[in-house]
Amino acid sequence: MGRVDKAKTFVGDTAAKASEVNTVFDDIYNEFNGSVDEYNINFDRPELKAALGDLFYPVGSKYTNFSDGTNPATLLGFGTWERIAKGKVVVGVDSTDTDFDTAEEIGGEKEHTLTDAEMPSHNHGGSTSTIGDHNHGDGANNILLKNDGNYTVSATADKNAPNLMYYGTIQPNGAHSHTISTSTAGSDSAHNNLQPYITAYIWKRTA
Repeated sequence: MGRVDKAKTFVGDTAAKASEVNTVFDDIYNEFNGSVDEYNINFDRPELKAALGDLFYPVGSKYTNFSDGTNPATLLGFGTWERIAKGKVVVGVDSTDTDFDTAEEIGGEKEHTLTDAEMPSHNHGGSTSTIGDHNHGDGANNILLKNDGNYTVSATADKNAPNLMYYGTIQPNGAHSHTISTSTAGSDSAHNNLQPYITAYIWKRTA
């Protein structure tokens, strides 16, 4: 009992680590002259912890704890550990994406302010104010317009009189334009860029 089940079932470096664990366990077993069992074996031995640690937490492994921020070297009794990913999430390596193609790349931002180029294509509507009834000036004291329904007759003429003709010269206002304005909106503040998350203590084994 207690041995890692058949080192030959593991491959590569893992097989070597399993064999190392079995060797350490055999040494402890022999110290007890074969009387070791699940009730009296001492798993607190540093060499056994180290061997098990190398098997289950090789260098580069991640250890996560949701309640205790104590260094795993103290909690687990082996290895050298470094706190990582403070305020960050972990993303799997993707060799087809240059943002994620190497381990321990860092990117992203907690808040982001949109640039003009990032704004969605859109239009702003507007309108000019309505101008009431009005006249354009003319070069004569009196003006008589033909009352055919296409012109406004001046106050000096009887608009009901038939077939009035005008005299004098109308002075057009010339080319001109109307301007419109729209009110501004927004405040240029950065927006929240966080996904739903849960925090934990994350450690990386370095040695």
